[in-house]
Amino acid sequence: MAHCQYFIKDLKKVKKCFVTEARRDFVFGKDLARGVVKAVDGSGSGPYHFSSGKDVAVIELYNEVVKALKMEEYPEPEVRPLGDDDVASILLDPTKTIKDFGDLGITPLDELVAAAIEYYDEYGVEGGYTHLRHNEKNK
Repeated sequence: MAHCQYFIKDLKKVKKCFVTEARRDFVFGKDLARGVVKAVDGSGSGPYHFSSGKDVAVIELYNEVVKALKMEEYPEPEVRPLGDDDVASILLDPTKTIKDFGDLGITPLDELVAAAIEYYDEYGVEGGYTHLRHNEKNK
């Protein structure tokens, strides 16, 4: 979850962040892993969309990171329009996945962010990929 990673990294360094007007269907890696185990165990067949079925504005993710970091003042992000290589929403339909595997146990966004911060505090916030370009001054 590159967006979360960059927000955590930059906010901890008191760097200004930016968000786009994009919406994404965020899922926690552990939730996905549980679904993969079910698939490997032989449940279902064919392609699946492992997703929450909800698209979340990137600014909502940013706000959850700010809240979880318990920042005293709200660091207002720069809001940028979508780039030419970006889409407004990535939203997948998990209906078939739920039908074949049952409740997906999707971790709520606030818990996902808290777990990401805990992980990055322990292991660091390096690596990751985003197609979004940072300004030189924000690197």
